[in-house]
Amino acid sequence: MILCAVKNERQLQKELDFFRSHGIMCEAFFEPDIGDRMTAFASEPVSGDQRELFRRGQLCKVSDFCSGGVPMTPNELQLLMQQCPQTPTQSVWQHGESVRDHYNGIVNGSIEGIKSPSWLGTYRTQVVEALHPITTSAAYCLWHDCGKPFCRVEDNKGTHFPEHASVSRIVCLDTQNDRRVADLIGWDMAIHTATAVEIDAYLQKWSRADACTLLIAALAEVHSNARMFGGIESTSFKIKFKQVEKRRNRICKFFFENQQ
Repeated sequence: MILCAVKNERQLQKELDFFRSHGIMCEAFFEPDIGDRMTAFASEPVSGDQRELFRRGQLCKVSDFCSGGVPMTPNELQLLMQQCPQTPTQSVWQHGESVRDHYNGIVNGSIEGIKSPSWLGTYRTQVVEALHPITTSAAYCLWHDCGKPFCRVEDNKGTHFPEHASVSRIVCLDTQNDRRVADLIGWDMAIHTATAVEIDAYLQKWSRADACTLLIAALAEVHSNARMFGGIESTSFKIKFKQVEKRRNRICKFFFENQQ
């Protein structure tokens, strides 16, 4: 879920008309306490070119969610993450701590129970040397799901966090004021979900440090979540691990073979 803000009801109506004119179904909401005036509208799920239309909107900031418009501090955000379940036994904040610890363990070779892909031997030195500084990677890992308290949805199929990477990027920018960390957070799901064609497009804008940091973080994330999948020998884990393997092949070839 992405929230956009407008100045007044007139502008809200203008935006509603715009999206409807482009064939996007929208539902307006009217507030009885203020004379049934329109205060918001929601669109149907969109994809492809339709998503680009929403770039015209002004994204809400985290402060828009806070009482009195007071900007949220990192400590306040951390508390929200601690109160938001990631799984039945782990909060969003605890998950971030786990990913950070797995990331550092992979880099240092000091963590047990890691299913090590072959490139940790072949490209290990090059990948480690290319990583962003530890302060950047630690902040990225800790806060990578910081938007989940703002996009949590529960339905008859369970709990979901739609567009959580995009929301987390916005939240990070508004609370941390660190664009590098925010960009890494915004790209966090790419290694897990992007197609080969999409990865090639990312490689044109990612730096070597971006790509290697995202790659190690993706490996850390699948291991952090391994218990939820049924362990590193489970079919679910192996599917997710294979996706990371595919992306590392392309990334390492691009940065460490093509550019030699």
